[in-house]
Amino acid sequence: MCPVKMVFENINKNLEFDVERCKQCQLCVMFCPVKALTLDGLNIKCNDKCIGCGTCERYCPDLAIRVIKPPGQEQPEKDKV
Repeated sequence: MCPVKMVFENINKNLEFDVERCKQCQLCVMFCPVKALTLDGLNIKCNDKCIGCGTCERYCPDLAIRVIKPPGQEQPEKDKV
């Protein structure tokens, strides 16, 4: 099996985004509880309202968004997949 190429780039202090995987479905934009995300052409933009809650990452069917947790705020072992 070929490895999956994932090109994540930081879009703010809490999120990384893979433009190659995103299909612009806007589920992340719709479900963001603080309305921090917008779609700008082919890119997701994130404003300073982002709280790093992970809702966008959970709803993204293309796995194009990753939440960056600051050191010391990683998921508890029981929640890791």
